[in-house]
Amino acid sequence: MMNGIDISSHQSDLNIAQVPCDFVIIKATQGTTYVNPALRKHWKQACDCGKQIGLYHYASKGGAEAEAAFFVKTVRSISGIGRAILILDWEKDSNANFPNPEYARRFLAAVLEATGVRPFVYMSKSVCRDYDWRAVAPSFPLWAAQYKNDKPTGYQRTPWTDSKGFGAWSAALIYQYTSHGRLPGYGDDLDLDIAYLSPTEWMAYASPVKQVSYAGIVTASALRVRKSPGGEMVQVGGHDFVLPMNMVVAIDRESCGWGRVAALDAWVSLDYIKR
Repeated sequence: MMNGIDISSHQSDLNIAQVPCDFVIIKATQGTTYVNPALRKHWKQACDCGKQIGLYHYASKGGAEAEAAFFVKTVRSISGIGRAILILDWEKDSNANFPNPEYARRFLAAVLEATGVRPFVYMSKSVCRDYDWRAVAPSFPLWAAQYKNDKPTGYQRTPWTDSKGFGAWSAALIYQYTSHGRLPGYGDDLDLDIAYLSPTEWMAYASPVKQVSYAGIVTASALRVRKSPGGEMVQVGGHDFVLPMNMVVAIDRESCGWGRVAALDAWVSLDYIKR
């Protein structure tokens, strides 16, 4: 696990070198014209400090593919492809397409197609349940937000969340639990986040997806197949789906030590696959 912050032009005076954090997620763009004026400064600070970095686009209007192209162009201009995880910020304010998850899916797919990097999507935990995200969740990881209260707090190892689940996702890989965070080195409120990722896993999500195709042999006698890398298990008839021992499978994609079984659109740990 790692602790981190997310920032925008509202924290333009923040010096990342002075604030304790394992990662920082920086607003890059919004719509098809806006670029965060503090982006380049904070990007350089984060790189100079060796932080894990995320860059996000705030969904607005102009067309999903046009917004994606603008975001990708901006990220490329700071050499961010392969260095930062990429994120779509899906909120109601200033987002004409908020009730339409398909718009978000098209944006995410366009970013993946243009960069090879599999982007995350950010939203309030309640939004995960209020709308149908089943076409998005299997392919794009979740960064969710939910706050217990507005009391000032530092980093929390086990932040509160309700028990109602994350809709189409089994879990969030990044979780924002307050907008009233207080940390040394900065005198105002900060969004605080916890990432259920190691630095190596973070960089794997920042890196372009390896497009591979090879025959693999499952060596485990009872290998449970999952819906997403490390996600919940696939069930058929209420039972976990298990690949039989020594079954030959075709893996067409890798992500963080997991391989996608092409015929099943499901994932298995590469620890159990022989090339």
